[in-house]
Amino acid sequence: MIPPLLLGLLVLQAPQLDSLRLAEATVFARAHRGSLVAATAAVDEARGVLSERRQLPNPTASYTHTTDLPRQSATVQQSFDWLLSRGGSVGAGRALLARARADLTGARRGLARDVHSAFVGALAATEARRLAEAQLAVADTLERIAARRLAAGDIPAAEADRLGLERILALQTLSRARAEEARASLALARTLGWPDGTALPPLAGSLADGLERPAPAAPQLTELPRIQSAMADSAAATAAASSASWARLPLPTVEVGRQWDDADLPGKQLWTLGASIPIPLFNRGGGAAASARARARIASADLLEARLGARQALGEAKVQLDEARLRARLASDSLLPGAARLRARATRAYSLGETGALPLLEALRTEREIVAGALNDLLAYQEALADWNSLTGSTE
Repeated sequence: MIPPLLLGLLVLQAPQLDSLRLAEATVFARAHRGSLVAATAAVDEARGVLSERRQLPNPTASYTHTTDLPRQSATVQQSFDWLLSRGGSVGAGRALLARARADLTGARRGLARDVHSAFVGALAATEARRLAEAQLAVADTLERIAARRLAAGDIPAAEADRLGLERILALQTLSRARAEEARASLALARTLGWPDGTALPPLAGSLADGLERPAPAAPQLTELPRIQSAMADSAAATAAASSASWARLPLPTVEVGRQWDDADLPGKQLWTLGASIPIPLFNRGGGAAASARARARIASADLLEARLGARQALGEAKVQLDEARLRARLASDSLLPGAARLRARATRAYSLGETGALPLLEALRTEREIVAGALNDLLAYQEALADWNSLTGSTE
């Protein structure tokens, strides 16, 4: 864990870092990406809506001055038609706030997943470029060895030409690797919200990071932001339906006032008390209540579908992570070292004149294929880990 004070300094000084780790990149993105600003503002908006729904309606005051007696009167009116529906309205407001908070949690996890994916993508591109440079160095050495053996008459010209073509292939591979590294670096800078005109520092980390750590345990479905959002939607729709049903009942508006300035009653003030109530003859609110109940059923059905989808997503993510971990371990522990040893033995044997070009070329081709596949497997593991961490809320 990084201390909060250090995190704050990181946000301010990230462009001056000597290197950038995944945790630091995630913190920087959370401070500079607008998606989290919007999600946080949505929580503030929902909190304001809830506060507004909790407020009681203001009474209405009126004053009248006439030439008739009594000449002056003042009244205060207070409606109570909100009383029965207020509970449902406040409940819906609480659910909307819960939905906004779940969306904010989902936005944070989604951004962390995007940063993780972009970060390891840039790591993979850098590693591919380094391996391409190493392969080019080997091809240069082999071309010089072939030229020396050709001059000594040990090999035919066709063999020297074939090794020269191998060097050109290595140059092409390096060119593609440099282009991919530049693209991945730009994608990472965009994901982090990195300042324009400031280069990213070198990335610190490895595609094998996390291979030895057990994956976080699968969470309960109710801990997933997508389920929390669906639950909040269902609760809001249910509360709104309840509010619409209660709103069909008419409640009175009470009026209290005083009258004065009556010549027949000098110095006297009269109290008035009255009430009015709507008569539901033509509109009982049945259509609005029926619509609200239908929306509640739709939200409940959506929650059921969200649970089914989340259960499938968790199962698939766990399987993908376990299998990707297995392939990544094989790539890291066996394939990459084995391909390098194979190429080294073939190069040494050729330089000593023990073999011809065919075993050497086969070793180089095998190494290229293994390196490409191994990098893809390591990258696939990191992306599967990013997906799993996003589901579980892990912040490793």
